[in-house]
Amino acid sequence: MGTKHHRLPRECYKGRIAVSFTLCLEKRDPFFVQPNLVRLFIDLLKKVGEKHHFFAIYCFMPEHLHLIFLGCHDNTHLLQALEDFKQATGYFLAKHYSETKWEKSFHDRILRSKELGAHLPYVLDNPVRSGLVGNWREYQFSGAIGLDLEALLENLATE
Repeated sequence: MGTKHHRLPRECYKGRIAVSFTLCLEKRDPFFVQPNLVRLFIDLLKKVGEKHHFFAIYCFMPEHLHLIFLGCHDNTHLLQALEDFKQATGYFLAKHYSETKWEKSFHDRILRSKELGAHLPYVLDNPVRSGLVGNWREYQFSGAIGLDLEALLENLATE
């Protein structure tokens, strides 16, 4: 009896698309609470974004991470990009924080263009719903790579 695959075929993650990913830490211990540590993970995300040609929106919650990748080219492969990010950060964790590991799997969702306008505020409001801040703009571990988050939100609101 084979295992059930819960992802779409790999080719579905290719191109000028938007994909939402949620990665959780195995023990759900609060890990992403130190600015220097989160900055290091953002730097790794930037390197992967440059290699794979995508923009990223991120929200590092204490024990999990929300990402939205936006492909910039027809040949951008966002699932491969996420796998590369998980590998790079997993290596860092194994070397420096051996008790902290990503869960093997992750949640993903390919977003239709109309869904991005609703999903982006949902991701950014995670710290608000968790009681960490009163407004998502106050949360120091949310942001974007390669794009202006405020301009994107404004453009999506007018669509």
